[in-house]
Amino acid sequence: MNKQINANDVSKRQAKSMANQQGFATAEEKDRAKKELLLDLHTSSLGSAALTIQNIFHSDDLDLAKLMAELGRQQTSINKGNPYLLESMLINQMQVLQAMFTCAATQTSRSTMFSQMQAYADIAIKVNNACRKTILAINQLKNPAPATFIKQQNNAVNQQVNNDQPASEKNKKPANELLIEEKRNETLDFRRTTETIPAHPAMETVEVGRRKDT
Repeated sequence: MNKQINANDVSKRQAKSMANQQGFATAEEKDRAKKELLLDLHTSSLGSAALTIQNIFHSDDLDLAKLMAELGRQQTSINKGNPYLLESMLINQMQVLQAMFTCAATQTSRSTMFSQMQAYADIAIKVNNACRKTILAINQLKNPAPATFIKQQNNAVNQQVNNDQPASEKNKKPANELLIEEKRNETLDFRRTTETIPAHPAMETVEVGRRKDT
């Protein structure tokens, strides 16, 4: 059984070894270089990644300096826009997931107990889903979707749009316009109302006179 390795102790030994390899003349320079390397290992993203990788594989034989240099090279390549590393990583993960799916599916068929069969079947389904997502990521990386620009069409006719005024100001009407509208709605008959008077007697209707010989 592999012995669990303390990443902190390993980093100290690696930093001391790296400082000795620099060929510093005095012990003070070596000590200062070791402290600087320890600081980089515990604070930088590359140092954290290198320590994590070393601890995962339970090996102090990995040279942290070379590991950090390789991680830095890959990071620089990705920052420059080279997709080869990302594609290779995703393809390798897809292949590993495929191997895990095959193993889980095989164990499912060989299981004699229902609980074991159910456990391996669940693992196979989850691994299959992860593999599918990885394949989609590879496809999107190799064939990025084109940017879509949607232009809004204005079908309004004879509509004045004032974008430089707030909505509250657009709905305001000056006082003089309100007065004009009120005056327009008023009755334009200026005649004074007169009182009703009886009809003139002389103008009353009279019988038409006819000659007796007609």
